[in-house]
Amino acid sequence: MTYMKEEFSGFYGLEEEEVENLYRNKETVFIFDTNILLNLYRCEKKTRDTFISIWKSMKEQVWVPYHVILEYQRNRIQSIEDNVNDLDSIPKELELKTIEIFNNLKNSKSSTISRYSELNKEIEKLEEKVIAAVKLFKTNQIEKIIDFIDLINKKDVVRESLDGLLSNRIGKAPSQDEIDNINNKGKQRYKIKTGPGFSDEKEKSKLENYNFNGIEYTPMFGDLYIWQEILDYVKNNQLKNVIWVSNDLKKDFIYITNRNKKRGAREDLRTEMKINSGCQNFTAHSIKSFLHHINKVSTIKMSEKAISELIQTGRVSISDSYFISLNEPYEIAGVLTRQFKGLSRLAHKLKSMIVDLNEKIKTHGNDGDYIMHLSMESAEIEQNISDVNKLLLKVVSLQSRFNESYESDSFKKEFLEFFKESSYYIKTAYNNDSQASI
Repeated sequence: MTYMKEEFSGFYGLEEEEVENLYRNKETVFIFDTNILLNLYRCEKKTRDTFISIWKSMKEQVWVPYHVILEYQRNRIQSIEDNVNDLDSIPKELELKTIEIFNNLKNSKSSTISRYSELNKEIEKLEEKVIAAVKLFKTNQIEKIIDFIDLINKKDVVRESLDGLLSNRIGKAPSQDEIDNINNKGKQRYKIKTGPGFSDEKEKSKLENYNFNGIEYTPMFGDLYIWQEILDYVKNNQLKNVIWVSNDLKKDFIYITNRNKKRGAREDLRTEMKINSGCQNFTAHSIKSFLHHINKVSTIKMSEKAISELIQTGRVSISDSYFISLNEPYEIAGVLTRQFKGLSRLAHKLKSMIVDLNEKIKTHGNDGDYIMHLSMESAEIEQNISDVNKLLLKVVSLQSRFNESYESDSFKKEFLEFFKESSYYIKTAYNNDSQASI
């Protein structure tokens, strides 16, 4: 007798209790993605050391595909440079913002400051002190961190640790025939949206092939190279429990609902894994899920602060205090919804202001100077309304293209530019509005 769950097992995810048992099971194998390795360059030393200690404690349960290591080696220097550049930009941004704030203060429409020459001098002294403090912060904090993490020109302690952790725990190098075979299969898989890898097809298809150790690789099929390695390794070693850990889980690897909720590995991949290798339990976890689950079974504990830090390494700052992952679709969707609501409220407020001004113009029809002032104010608000409407059209356009395009680099760039423009406008408009009402 054939039962539905047996025939369609790929559609059945693991219950929380089953997941916890996987983490306790010493036969479970954890497979790390490239971003897990590269993120070790982007966190505090204490966080990195704790993660590496956890890894050491379960070394024989961790395996990493050959192509993951190849991607790590190819992207290692760029990852370090990006981190150094990000850190170096902090004091530069602080200094620019400080200059901007004081310039705005000096050029304020208010004549209060200009009436007090001594106050002006004190403000200039304050600006000099703040700039000096920023420079001291750069010397004492940022430059020390940069010196520590600039592992290009000194011993790379991260790679040294990985060398030991991955001894005999790496997949074997492929032949050109094997790569060519995956390339051919990949073209067919991507046509019918079978993962992994089709989410990157449009962007990575623009990249040139590269050669390593006499083998030519096609970037578009990188994720598929890794997947085929995993399938072969699980089959050859008759593994029953496997957890894939990545900080970049997209819809070509996991199931994402229309409301952008993640529901584990895709059905087609779970089915392929079971049919190809007989693996009973296969799932995909983010670094967040992995660390929270491993904390329950490991004698080495990672603090919530450290977990948050490792999660944030895959995120970007879109404002002074707002971080999102551009690989988490529900986070991008949430920001778009928030901006749409903010712009809509602002448009409504501006329209109400126009109505009020029109009433004032009618009431003070005989006061020429006041009417001129009101008319100028009305024209400025009308321009604001036009600007807000353009931003609303942009956010509606982004929302309409979201499901098809959110994974592309061009969409992410457009999204970040829109967020910066709309947030600055909302903030400026509300500030001007509050000043006008004083």
